[in-house]
Amino acid sequence: MMKIKWEIIVSVIIAVAGGVMSHQFAAWRDRANKRREYRVGYVIEVFRSLCEVSRRPQSDILESCDEIDRIVYDIQFLGNDEQIDAAKKLVEDLAEKRSADLSPLVKALRKELRKELGRSDYEGSIKRLKASKKTGQKSAEESP
Repeated sequence: MMKIKWEIIVSVIIAVAGGVMSHQFAAWRDRANKRREYRVGYVIEVFRSLCEVSRRPQSDILESCDEIDRIVYDIQFLGNDEQIDAAKKLVEDLAEKRSADLSPLVKALRKELRKELGRSDYEGSIKRLKASKKTGQKSAEESP
């Protein structure tokens, strides 16, 4: 009779421990998925903002300082080392030369976004359509 009670108690303990462990793993997975979802959303937002700034004529980039400043703050807060270094270089170039190449930062963001989405890394340039409302001209040009 005592043997049966120990078997039941051991079985209940194992079942409870398994349930607790299963719940912990599910909670860990949910937190990791939420972080990933948040990170992908951030990278998409910053990537699009930066691409929008890059479409503006060189003379307008300095007028976009508030937007660039917000992008740089976001990158310094949530970016990886490569993105932070590219953002610092962007700020330094804008301060010293009053112009900057946005390509390294855009490429770093694109690289991480493609990695997070399970896509292969793409090193080539991307074409975009540039159209002028004033002249009606359209052209394909390299995007950063």
